[in-house]
Amino acid sequence: MSEIDELFMRCRNGRNEVALTAAGRLVELRLDVQSHQPGAVIIGRAETPSPDNAAIFVDIGDRRAGFLRQTDMIGAAQDRPAPGDPVLVQIARAAGDGKGARLSMKLALPGRFVVLRPQETGVALSDRISDDATRGRLGAALADLAAEAGLTVRTAAAEIETDLLRAEALRLAQAWDTIRARALTAKPPQILSSPDDAMAEAVREHGSALRRVVLEERLMRRPLELLRQMHGDGFEIEVQEGASSCFDQHDLDSQIEQALASEVALPGGGSIAMEPTRAFTAVDVDSGVARNAVAVNLEAAEVVAQQLRLRNIGGAVLIDFITLRQAAD
Repeated sequence: MSEIDELFMRCRNGRNEVALTAAGRLVELRLDVQSHQPGAVIIGRAETPSPDNAAIFVDIGDRRAGFLRQTDMIGAAQDRPAPGDPVLVQIARAAGDGKGARLSMKLALPGRFVVLRPQETGVALSDRISDDATRGRLGAALADLAAEAGLTVRTAAAEIETDLLRAEALRLAQAWDTIRARALTAKPPQILSSPDDAMAEAVREHGSALRRVVLEERLMRRPLELLRQMHGDGFEIEVQEGASSCFDQHDLDSQIEQALASEVALPGGGSIAMEPTRAFTAVDVDSGVARNAVAVNLEAAEVVAQQLRLRNIGGAVLIDFITLRQAAD
């Protein structure tokens, strides 16, 4: 799959929608999320233990109490929060399927190049940074800052200047100081830090590879310029105002509709049908009018990968490809 190279953004019903494309093909669609979503840091209030005593429920101000497992707590087992205690947590997985959000006391504040882990110390580097000289340079650049909070260096940091790396680490440290100060005075349950909005998150993760960002409202330009400057990116910013949305102008709405359909057409005439279940996602490959089973399976493999990413589907995936009769195939 090609690398993401363009970002399109529009606002609908007060919510930003961000489309990321690779060579004109929709790869990801991101929406501004509600407050109780993964990444949000909350001062909650401990409630009752779970029936098996392996977790506690935490009031986080949502419709359902959050779920904090023993393995996601910090400290010894005897130090687990008692009912009524304030507890600082981060949402690890959003509520759904009749369950409350999964929580963790092991906080992580992500940046493009580093992740700040307040309850830890020291520098950890991505295993994908294999060059010893690079690992030594990055570790030395952050050693003094990592004495206060743990810093995990991401793969994207391998090629950047250490000044940019330190600047991001300091910004994350300041964000943690703000969260910690608010936690001391906030009345539980209360959100202390919300996840990045869709545009900020997309630029953080993909800005270095972007060639162009297209907006449909001029008011969006200034915050985007600040993000570009903060990360040192070089993408162009274009504003396409007019009667039709930039999504319409670049055929993104039709690709979004296809992503919501249970059946997706393949370029060569075949199709795939996707059926999520509670246990796994089933994918059936149909040759349709196409005669070459190998070609259909190869197309299906690429399209399935794209659709899983676009639909944000994880877990077990079962794909029923077309049966191939010859060993060479």
